[in-house]
Amino acid sequence: MLTAFTLGSLLLASLLLPASQVPAAEAPASAALPELAAPIDRVTLSSSTALVRRRARVASSGTFRLPALPASVDESELVLRLRGGQVGALRLGQPRDLRTDLLPLEAERAELARRVRLLEQRRETLGQLRRGVILRLEAIGQGGGADTLRCEEVLAWTSGRLAAYDLELNGIVDELAPLEERLTAIDKRFVQPRALQRELEIDVVLSGQEPALLELEYPRKGASWRPVYDLRVRGFDSEPTLELLIRAEIEQTTGEDWSGVSLELSTAEPERGASRPPLPRWSARVHEPVQDPYTYGDAVLQAQAPPPPGSEAASAARALEVWQVPGRSDLVSGGRRTVPIDSASLPIAIEHFAAPAQGAGVWRVGRLRYQGQKTLLPGSASVYLEGDFVGKAELPRRFSGEELELPLGLDPRLSIARTALLDKSQAPGLFGSRRRLDQRWRIELAAGPGRPVTVFVEEALPISNDSRIAVELERGQLQPSPDERFRAQREERGLLVFPLRVEPGSRASFDWGYSVSFPDRLQLELAPGP
Repeated sequence: MLTAFTLGSLLLASLLLPASQVPAAEAPASAALPELAAPIDRVTLSSSTALVRRRARVASSGTFRLPALPASVDESELVLRLRGGQVGALRLGQPRDLRTDLLPLEAERAELARRVRLLEQRRETLGQLRRGVILRLEAIGQGGGADTLRCEEVLAWTSGRLAAYDLELNGIVDELAPLEERLTAIDKRFVQPRALQRELEIDVVLSGQEPALLELEYPRKGASWRPVYDLRVRGFDSEPTLELLIRAEIEQTTGEDWSGVSLELSTAEPERGASRPPLPRWSARVHEPVQDPYTYGDAVLQAQAPPPPGSEAASAARALEVWQVPGRSDLVSGGRRTVPIDSASLPIAIEHFAAPAQGAGVWRVGRLRYQGQKTLLPGSASVYLEGDFVGKAELPRRFSGEELELPLGLDPRLSIARTALLDKSQAPGLFGSRRRLDQRWRIELAAGPGRPVTVFVEEALPISNDSRIAVELERGQLQPSPDERFRAQREERGLLVFPLRVEPGSRASFDWGYSVSFPDRLQLELAPGP
C-alpha cells in the first residue's frame, strides 16, 4: 500500500525562535521513542533547487522519531510515503541545536592546540640554542680558543649540534603542517551558523508481517549544477574524431551534508514556476515619421508579433531530462565539485574560415551532427587539439540530430592578407544625377606544409534599406559559395563566403569588389551595424 502525507504549516513560530533561546542541553520528550535511521539516499539537482529523499526500513508498527531534519524545511512541501503500511499521525518538533559532532571536535581542537603550543616552544628553544652555537663558532674563527686541539674539538662539537638542531627543526615544521591544517578545518566548522534541526514523530501501522519502506522527501534551496565540457579533437590530419566529455559542476550550500547519495541532475527549472505566462495583447498603430532632407515617405505601419516557432525563444523550451551520476557521491555543504556524467566519440569535419577585414588569422571550425541521447545544454567548454589546449568556448543548446559547430582556434600553418586595390568615387555624368563609389580588394592566402586546404573567406557586402541606394557586386573569377547553409547570412547580413583552395607551401589569391550608386545630393556612409 502507498500512502502520502503533505505536512501543513506545523509549528511555524518555532522556526522563528532565535538560536540563543533554543534549549540545546534539554533532552526532548520524544528521546525515549525508538529512532528510525533515515539517511539521505538520493538527491535530484535542478538549476537552483535540490530534492532530497531519505529512506528507512520499518520493522513493526508503533510510534517512531526521525531525527536530524533541517530546521528550515518548508512543512508544506514535506512529503512522507510508506510502502507496505499506513501513517496514522505526524508531529513535527521544534528546532533544536543537534550539532553534537562539535563536542568531540572541541576536545580534538584543545589537544591539537596543546601539541602546536609545545612544538612552537621547542622550536623557539632550538632557535636560541642554535644562535648560541653560531656565536661560539664565530668566537673560534676569531682566535678565541685556548689551543688548536681544543678549538678543533669545540668546532666538531658545535658543528654536530648545529646539524642536530637543524634536523629537529625540520621535523617540527613537518609535524606542524598537518596539525595546523586540521585546526583550520575544525575552526571552519565552529564559525558556521548553529545547526538547528528538527525531529519528526510518526505513528506507523504495517499492513502485514513484512517490513515497510518509508520514504521522506523535501526540497532544499542553495544547490545547483551546470554543464561543463572537454572537447578533444584527435587525428586532425587524417580522420578527425571528437572526444566529448560532459561534466557537471555542482555547488552545494544547503546546510546539510550528503554522504554516499545517488545523485541525479535534472534540466528542470523550478524558478520559472509551474504556471504558463499570459500572452500580452498586441496592437498596431500608425504615425507620421519625422521628415528631414534625407528621408521621405508617407505613414509607416508599426506592428510586432510573437516570436515564430523555431526561434531562439521558442526553442528554449525542452523536454525534462535527468542525468544519473555514476556511483555514489559525497557532497559537503559549502563545497563545490565537478563530476563526469557522460562521454561520446563522434566523427567531425574540420573546416577553415577567415575574415581578412578583421585580421590575418585563419580559424579552424569543427562541424558534426550531435548524436547524444540527451540534449546538449549551453555551457562552457575547454577545447583541446591533439593534446594542446586551444582555449575556451561557449556551446549552444543542441538536440540530438542537430548540427553543431565547434571553434578550434587559429591554424598556425595558414595566413591571409587583404590589400585595397581601388577606392574611388565618381561624380555624375553630363546627363546623370547619381554618384558612384567603387571599391576593390585582393585577398591572398599563404599555406605552410600539410595538406591542401579550402578556406571560406568571409566578406561583407553593404546592405541597403533605401531604394535610392543601389549596391552591385563585381563579378570576378571566384564567385561566392552557393551553399544553402550560407544563404540566410547573405540575405540577412550581406555576408559573402568565397571558397579559396590553397596547396601546401604555396599561395592563392582572388580579387573582389562592389559598387554603390546613390543620388548626388546625398552623402553616403558605410558603417558596420547589427
